This record gives sequence, C-alpha cells and structure tokens, in this order.
Amino acid sequence: MTKKSINHTQKNASPTAMATRWLDRRLISALEETQRRSRRYITALTLAIALISGIGTLYSAAAAGIGPDTDAFKMSALVTVVSLLTAAALYPVLRLRGRWLLQTVSTISHDNIELLAVLGKLTELRNGETAGHNLRVTLYTLVFAEALKLSPAEIVRSVKGALLHDIGKLAVPDRILGKPGPLSPAEREEMQRHVTYGMEIVSQSHYLREAAPVVGGHHERHDGTGYPAGLKGQAIPRDARLFALVDVFDALTSPRAYKPAL
Repeated sequence: MTKKSINHTQKNASPTAMATRWLDRRLISALEETQRRSRRYITALTLAIALISGIGTLYSAAAAGIGPDTDAFKMSALVTVVSLLTAAALYPVLRLRGRWLLQTVSTISHDNIELLAVLGKLTELRNGETAGHNLRVTLYTLVFAEALKLSPAEIVRSVKGALLHDIGKLAVPDRILGKPGPLSPAEREEMQRHVTYGMEIVSQSHYLREAAPVVGGHHERHDGTGYPAGLKGQAIPRDARLFALVDVFDALTSPRAYKPAL
C-alpha cells in the first residue's frame, strides 16, 4: 500500500477504526478455523472413545477365552454396539457445546477489541495535538507488519502496541503534558515516566499485556541512548524496533509546528 492510498483511506476511516476492524476480521477468521477443527476433533474423539471402549470389551472377552458362540461374547458385542450408538447420540450434544463455547469466546474477544479501541481513543484525546500521530502510526504499523508477512498473532500484538504506545501519558500531570515551552530536567524526567506508567497499565490485563514490548520499548534507541532501560540493538524487542521505524516515518511525513511534511 502506497502513501497515497493510505492517505486516501484515512479520509474515509480513522486508523483506529481500521485497525479495530482488521483485528475483528482476523479474530473471526481464526474462530471459524477453530470451529472447523473443533468439529473434526469432536467427531474423531467421540468415535475413538466408542471404538476403544467396544474393542476393549471384545479384546477382554477374547483374552478370557470366551468364544464367539457364548453368551458372554454376544454381550461384549452388544456393549460395542451400544457404545457406538451412544457416541452417535452424544455427538450433536458435544458439537452444540463446542459451538456455545466458541460463541462465548468470540463475544469476550470482541469486547476486548472494543476495549482496545476505547483506550486508544482515550490516549489520542489526552495527547491533544499528537492525536493524529497516534492514529497514523497504528495504520502504518498494520501496513508494515502485513508487508513483512508477520503471523496474525504477531500483527495483532504490534497493532495493540501501536494503539497503546503512549497510554502511560494518561498518568502524566496536565501541567507537564500540556506545557507549551521546554520542560525542566525534573519535568522531563516525569514525562519519561510515562513508559513506566504505561507498562503498569497494560500489565493489569492479560489481553493488553501483548502491547508491552512497544509500550515499554518505543523510546529505546539502537545505540543505547534511549530510555527507560538504555537497551541497545537486538536487545530492544522486535515489536518496539518495528514501531521505531513507523514512528520516524510519521515524523518525516507529517507536518509539525516547526517544519512542513516531506
């Protein structure tokens, strides 16, 4: 996707909405595949249990020296038939139960995606003039990750990180976040704590925890001069390194108060 097509897309939908819809599509696709596999597994498992039970009964009878003409052997054969019939009767119940479970998982997952979008929007509004940046980097991350042919799980993780990378700024005081002039050393130190605050926020949720590599590493630098840990090179999580490229791309191609866009 070119920069021109991305800009055209942005006119019709916000990157947050696009990223959320993409996560929804991926989720639905994954759940449908899980459902197909679940049906096959339920069929195979039900039949396997019945066959194992029936064959085990027949084998036990043969091992005990019971011949095919005896009442005991006939009873064993009857047990086998009953096992198979029971399996056939239970299959629809098990399949329905599996479908209910998948629907429950789908509902919870969709709720989580909505929560992610809300948090991204909240961060966007809190940051004020950097709101457009938060939205753009989310879309760029999505496009970049797909171009790199990352797995669906890796792409979802990267998108979560992009949406929430500055969520820690929710805890930064207004007097610092909205200060028009240069920050003092103490204020700069407090501003940098937004990374720590962000990590504390996402660590409270298993679903949000996947954003941690970007939230915690998006201010690290390849030469080790970044913060908060001063990580260098490959020690920086890959999601954070990918996001750093996206962040620079947006800085170069978006207008700022002190420069026009390239």
